Amino acid sequence: MQGQRTHQIIALSNTDLWQQLPTAGIVAIQSRKGSGKSKAILKPLIHHYKQQGKRILSVTPRVVLGLEQCVKFEMHWIDELGETKEAQRLQLAGGVCWDSLWRIAEQHWDVLILDETRLGLKHLATANTAVRQRRPQIMLMLSNLIHRLLSHAGLVVMCDADLTNTEVGYIQQFAPTDTSVFTVVNHHRGNPCAIDFYTDKREEVEQQIFDHIEQQLHDGVDRPIIITADSQAQLQALETRLIEHFPVLKQRSIRIDRRQRKRNGAKILWLALTKRLLASDRYCCSTHLQWKWVFPLSPPSSQSNN
Repeated sequence: MQGQRTHQIIALSNTDLWQQLPTAGIVAIQSRKGSGKSKAILKPLIHHYKQQGKRILSVTPRVVLGLEQCVKFEMHWIDELGETKEAQRLQLAGGVCWDSLWRIAEQHWDVLILDETRLGLKHLATANTAVRQRRPQIMLMLSNLIHRLLSHAGLVVMCDADLTNTEVGYIQQFAPTDTSVFTVVNHHRGNPCAIDFYTDKREEVEQQIFDHIEQQLHDGVDRPIIITADSQAQLQALETRLIEHFPVLKQRSIRIDRRQRKRNGAKILWLALTKRLLASDRYCCSTHLQWKWVFPLSPPSSQSNN
């Protein structure tokens, strides 16, 4: 990321880091996933501006990410945001996905956070979801929001592990000409973990999953299993087959998709899941099997906080 003011950061472990950022303009944060930018920057920054009575809007490409942020940062998801001036005065921080940005883009906002900026802008430009029906409208409203916000000493924060000049330049073109860009680059790589990639046919990979679950249940191993997905239909079909084969999983699974995402369990899943994953030392990923399903192999316990 060249041609911009750059602040080099070795690791995002300093909880005072957010105080080193400018209070107006564009802040571009390039930092790997799980590097601590939420704890070191986003959470204290959102809290600070809420304390000042400023309004903060976080736009995410994934609903689950947005719901997670609303829980962690004490924000209101779009379904809870009111439209009256009184509601806007009381509801200082909100979250929304790109598909629904048009519903609240014209409200007053002082800080705009674009998390996973690169994925978000790609989603806005090419996705076949609901955003497709309003793509020109959302793009126009985004440009107006950025210009209006930055014209009144507002702040735009862009975050992505692979943030480049392309995304920054796209946002910068909507800003007043004298808007500065402050870039944070985190070179810290973190601790590596073992990952196995399976590239067999889907049926063969699915059988490996069945065998793996059966072995863990037999051995009494308590580790979460995550199966990522793009197709809700395939996700539901796999869940049905797994529960038919392993009835014990019926009370131990959490499915996250369009139908399930509004349940409270899906909203708070990632807070508990993060702690669970820290205890794991190996993850299995397939480039062919693409469902999203999470379940711990141990039964839920009322005495556990995880």
